[in-house]
Amino acid sequence: MTSLYLEVAERVLILSDRPLSAAEIISQAQRSRLLPKHLYGFRQDRTLQARLSEDIARLGSKSRFFRTSPGRYFLRDFNHKGANEIGEYYAKPRRKELDQNDILTLNTNIDSIERNGGPIVPLSFVLDQLKSGHYSYRSAQDILRNDACTAIHSFVVVHDGSRILSFRCGKFFPRSDPLFGRRTIGLSGTVTADQVDMLFESLFGIIGNAIEELCSGIGLPRHFAERARYGGEILPWFGVKSARAANTPAILHMVLSYKCPPSFRPTRAALSVNDLRWIDPHNPLNTLQDFDSTSKILLSEGHARDLVRIHTSSNRTSEV
Repeated sequence: MTSLYLEVAERVLILSDRPLSAAEIISQAQRSRLLPKHLYGFRQDRTLQARLSEDIARLGSKSRFFRTSPGRYFLRDFNHKGANEIGEYYAKPRRKELDQNDILTLNTNIDSIERNGGPIVPLSFVLDQLKSGHYSYRSAQDILRNDACTAIHSFVVVHDGSRILSFRCGKFFPRSDPLFGRRTIGLSGTVTADQVDMLFESLFGIIGNAIEELCSGIGLPRHFAERARYGGEILPWFGVKSARAANTPAILHMVLSYKCPPSFRPTRAALSVNDLRWIDPHNPLNTLQDFDSTSKILLSEGHARDLVRIHTSSNRTSEV
């Protein structure tokens, strides 16, 4: 029964040559008499949607199907035949909780580091710590309990060469994250052990996590993600300390940048990302108090402006 629903969906999507919802697939299958008579039910569209979701969740990139937006599906192989590849929507859990047990952790009390840069931690220092083995993989609760531990998060700033993308972290962002409820200029995620990749410079998983956040947060298409991954198009800059709070562990935001290709338009692809706006880093907004602490530092001290200028001059972009 399951395979028959998927076979019907595949045939309809080939004929339609465009993404469809489960209800549209069932409707077209009925009109084209592609739906076997022994497949019946009051809400066949819901049955089909469940089958498609199960197939994508179980097989991932090996599934015949993928989501183009919430509730809309297309064929993975058929997508490559068109002139314009359709971006993939990654349906993440509704709440982006920090429940991993393998978070990349510096075995250092980051608050004790006194440097001229204030909350800014040089990339060289972080890399020295990691390459020297002063790190471990821990649970969020373990990091919270241990003053000598600092969780590492990616913080990727998206820009188009002149403007920076900003958005608000919605109610589905974890309350324990310093970005919760704030406006921000960084797509941020917890770096975990499974994001280390030996096939490219994943920077201990930091860049790997940034790519996942670009895909799941703003819908970066797969082919751009692959070019960013293997073409070195995500540039690391430095870390920014986020102070420990009552229910929040010490966090080091590793700031990276990604230049949007002209043909890609960021969209809201996750429930935790809301109200996308482009802002001018040369003229920071008067309402910086609405931003998270890392974004405030990057905007008010000119770091955001500088990274856009330097990244743009390096001419690294995922556009062909």
